[in-house]
Amino acid sequence: MDKENNYNEVTLDTLRNLFSVKESIKSKKKKRVFR
Repeated sequence: MDKENNYNEVTLDTLRNLFSVKESIKSKKKKRVFR
């Protein structure tokens, strides 16, 4: 049980990180477009 919970938390963190990376890439692209 413990291992599973830990794994789920890690997965959530990874997904959050991936999402924020995607968002930052999007904003960078937007800035490039505005320039």
